[in-house]
Amino acid sequence: DEAGYLHVTGRKDNRFIAGGENIQPEEIETVLNRLPGVEASVVTSIPDKAFGATPVAFVRMKTGHALEEAALQRALAATLPKFKIPRHFLPSPDAGDQDGGIKIRRAWFLALAREQLADVD
Repeated sequence: DEAGYLHVTGRKDNRFIAGGENIQPEEIETVLNRLPGVEASVVTSIPDKAFGATPVAFVRMKTGHALEEAALQRALAATLPKFKIPRHFLPSPDAGDQDGGIKIRRAWFLALAREQLADVD
């Protein structure tokens, strides 16, 4: 940045390309996790015929808040460009998101997203 600091926005192996644009899931997760009612999120991708891939978010909402896809998309649109806004929001499962530690099992979420959204275009 202007002060000479390097900011790491995500891991290269988490990045995917949608319509020729590089997408770092961690960037989308950071914005999602700041929204009122969102407890935690994990972003991955599913194949897309037109763009190669498209973002998908697993979201765990705080108690008393409902997972409302349209409301989350509108809220993200205030900060993120359209190609980074997940097309689908799925409830985050209670098991499997972490492997007994703090590291997210991204490959598990990737497989789950592709399984749950296999018939979606």
